[in-house]
Amino acid sequence: MGSLTSSWMMNLCGSPICSRQAAVSCAWKEAFDSSTCLNHLLVAGIAALLVVILALQLLVRIPKSRASTGQLIALGSPLHLAAVVFDGCLGLVYLCLGLWMLWSSSFNQGTSVYLPHWWLVNLAQGFSLILVSFAFSIRGRVLGPAFVRFWSVFLTTYAAYICCSSVVYMLVDKAVTMKACLDVLFLPAALLFLVYGIWHIKDDGYERIENTLCKPLNTETVAEATDFEGHVTPFADAGFFSTISFWWLNPLMKMGYEKPLEEKDLPLLGTTDQAYNQYLMFVEKLNSKKQLHPHGTPSIFWTIISCHKSGIIVSGFFALLKVLMLSSGPAFEGIH
Repeated sequence: MGSLTSSWMMNLCGSPICSRQAAVSCAWKEAFDSSTCLNHLLVAGIAALLVVILALQLLVRIPKSRASTGQLIALGSPLHLAAVVFDGCLGLVYLCLGLWMLWSSSFNQGTSVYLPHWWLVNLAQGFSLILVSFAFSIRGRVLGPAFVRFWSVFLTTYAAYICCSSVVYMLVDKAVTMKACLDVLFLPAALLFLVYGIWHIKDDGYERIENTLCKPLNTETVAEATDFEGHVTPFADAGFFSTISFWWLNPLMKMGYEKPLEEKDLPLLGTTDQAYNQYLMFVEKLNSKKQLHPHGTPSIFWTIISCHKSGIIVSGFFALLKVLMLSSGPAFEGIH
């Protein structure tokens, strides 16, 4: 088994990767040098793993979304288009370089013969980049925000490792090759997807929120409520003293004293407190926030707070007054 493994490694790398005496230090050194066989095996292995997992997820998510071809592919923003085109072109260059190395090794018997690990790593990187470009050309709402963000972070980490190993190779060996230049370009290509995964999905999230908010409410209930305008709670027209003394509850309490209350006896909410009007006020606030910050996603929580800030301030003031009175009561009793 050991002889079979060593012969396989000799055919792939041309020589043993590291000697047994300094295996650990040698492995660390060669892992961060883009001209070594160990580095190429690591890069190609990660690329193959990326391709397999990404292909399986696409095969599961795309049929599950039931989207047509026109709904599936979308390159809406310039950032999205630049990321997909740049990574796709970079993947094609990797593929061409790998095929050229394979052709040189197979048909040319001169000095430009490349060992298998050279063309293998270029083919793996090229194919993985093309698949990633295809995956990111799909609408974010089809794949989901978690999918896009995870793969953008994973691809950036993978590209950072490749870029660092190529920079180490160019600094140590003082040589610049085409593959090393492509590896350096791999990092900005991945960063484009990272920026898209962070910012563009926020826009899709806002569209998803906005679409759900635009669903019509039960208009029949609104129409029925307008027919009973006379049966509105007295709280809607109650004055200041009636509100603080709960005087507006007297008719309801009198009715409850005479007979058990039923659902039809309970008055409706005031016009401003009804769900339909509250919905219109919320949408108006949300649209105004969107106009103020066109490139951001308005917070649903703070939009609700802005709709009811006056009521929150008043209730907070009375709550503070109650706490102060309860805490100062024993102090006054101690003084007396």
